[in-house]
Amino acid sequence: MDWINTLTEEEQPLFSVSKSLINMKETVFMGPDGSKKGWPHSKQGEDLRNQLIELLESFNYEDGSNPFDWVEVGYGEFGQKVLRGNCKNRYSDKRYHNLSEGSQEGREDCPVLNAHCKFYSYQCDSNGDVAISHCCHPDNINDREGNCTHTLCPL
Repeated sequence: MDWINTLTEEEQPLFSVSKSLINMKETVFMGPDGSKKGWPHSKQGEDLRNQLIELLESFNYEDGSNPFDWVEVGYGEFGQKVLRGNCKNRYSDKRYHNLSEGSQEGREDCPVLNAHCKFYSYQCDSNGDVAISHCCHPDNINDREGNCTHTLCPL
């Protein structure tokens, strides 16, 4: 992202760009400015975040959609929260369900075994449907989301 190169030497290290393993996606990460809200450096960090978001929003299409997905999160001593973004939240705020934690009301069985499996975890969308699943078995050759399939299951 060329915009990062226009920043001062002090500001540039706040940013990193990471390429995905597949689909040629890039993730731009802006780290925290390290300042508490209201402190002088907090304003500088807030200004940089706003500049980045304005740049991303400048790519909005007429219908309001955008080729970039972005999210701003806050975290620290008071917890964590999505502050703003342009992605529709299709996932619940519940954490991932890991079936190794024992019996859970409403838990989903492993779709391959049709039974409880301690290696299977999942996240539900806002409708309560399984949206993301993962098998963490050490013999599963594909360690990516969605890897819980009949062909990959080592059991």
